[in-house]
Amino acid sequence: MKIQGQPLRNTSTSLFPLRRGDGDPLMLALRPLSLGFHQRLRRRGIVPPVPPTRIARDSQGRPIRDAQGQAVVIADRHSTEYLQDVERYHHQVALLSVVESLQGDPNISFETIPPATDDPAAWRSYCDALSAELDEAGFAAGDLLVICREICRLSNLIDVDLAAAQRNFSSATKGTPD
Repeated sequence: MKIQGQPLRNTSTSLFPLRRGDGDPLMLALRPLSLGFHQRLRRRGIVPPVPPTRIARDSQGRPIRDAQGQAVVIADRHSTEYLQDVERYHHQVALLSVVESLQGDPNISFETIPPATDDPAAWRSYCDALSAELDEAGFAAGDLLVICREICRLSNLIDVDLAAAQRNFSSATKGTPD
């Protein structure tokens, strides 16, 4: 794409002061997420989990049937395993969005190396290693929340996945208002 005959390059960064406990802010140079961010997530197997289903039952415990006599199934959005999968998904989206956004910061580098493959298991392991690296560096769930909020602002995103990732990054932050 060109504007006034010149190639358009969006390599702009925005300095973001992340407040730290010692009072000195950590200055981060954040970039907006690229247009293909969500496609890469899907290709790498980072997708929202699907809730398990169960048979709907009436007040006597009998299966509810539709007009064709088939048992009606409903999504079990309260399944413990499903809720853990949702939290894990949001955690992964938050981590990967922060890593991508920080690629333009010459002062930040991660020791954890991204996989050279799109294998979902490799990307889940990568996210786990990133989480451990950030935890070891003293980052808290709240730090990632405010960074994700800034990334959303920079990226002009009003996206269900990232907004949910901000709210549900950690069980420690569940229920906190935006």
